[in-house]
Amino acid sequence: MANMKMYILDNGKLMLDRANIIAGNRLATVVDKHPEAEWTEIPVNTFLIDHPDGLVLFDTACDPKGMSDNWPASSKLVSPYEAPEGGYLHERLEQLKVKPEDVKYVVMSHLHTDHAGCLSLFKNAEVFVNETEFTETLKLYALREEKPAYSHSDIEAFLNAKLRWHLLDNTEKEYPLLDGLTIVNFGSGHTFGMLGLLVELPKAGNFLMVADALYTSENAGPPIKFSGLVYDSLGYVATAKFIAKYAKAHNAQVVYGHDKAQSDGMIKSTEGYYD
Repeated sequence: MANMKMYILDNGKLMLDRANIIAGNRLATVVDKHPEAEWTEIPVNTFLIDHPDGLVLFDTACDPKGMSDNWPASSKLVSPYEAPEGGYLHERLEQLKVKPEDVKYVVMSHLHTDHAGCLSLFKNAEVFVNETEFTETLKLYALREEKPAYSHSDIEAFLNAKLRWHLLDNTEKEYPLLDGLTIVNFGSGHTFGMLGLLVELPKAGNFLMVADALYTSENAGPPIKFSGLVYDSLGYVATAKFIAKYAKAHNAQVVYGHDKAQSDGMIKSTEGYYD
């Protein structure tokens, strides 16, 4: 097993209605016909793995100029983003003495705004993404279609960057990236196509990053609960079941995409790392 370190980068938070996290969490009833919405906060994290064979980044957080310039007005209202001082992705990397051009591999869970916002920075990296996620996202851009959580500005930026893409089709369920690192292809569910990453660390144990395939442990269940944004409901349920089995088979802790309680309990890059 490779001697590597995993850094969790705190890139801020999104604020939104909790119904986006747990669909139908406050349904009206005959005794409560007008339940109040619940405004909540969720973490935005990325993961840097310092591997002997190169630096690997899982996801790229939000565009630092998304709120000020690039995001549509609807996104700024529905799910505004805030980063702490020094919390944008390029700043977190700089704190670790890493430049974007130093990163050898980027694994994209999917191409939503809170995951693909800084992808264009990584021009030297080989970028892994689910093939259907890639083609359908580009179709949205080419047809100028608006779809929640996809940003035309993000897409335009990473296209202009002329990145080195590596597309994984849905027949490739696992892709051995490096010793101790395996890309897991979940297929459709939350989006057109989701990827996860299994990280096997000698001391800290194994971690399965699932991003928005499952926002939180509550989504994982039992019972499995839908998030408020699901492209393929059957795929979502199948993915949730697969994640539970895969994590058990690999004795891995599931790291959810936006679980505040879990994130708050994990070591961030400003505090240390997992090895």
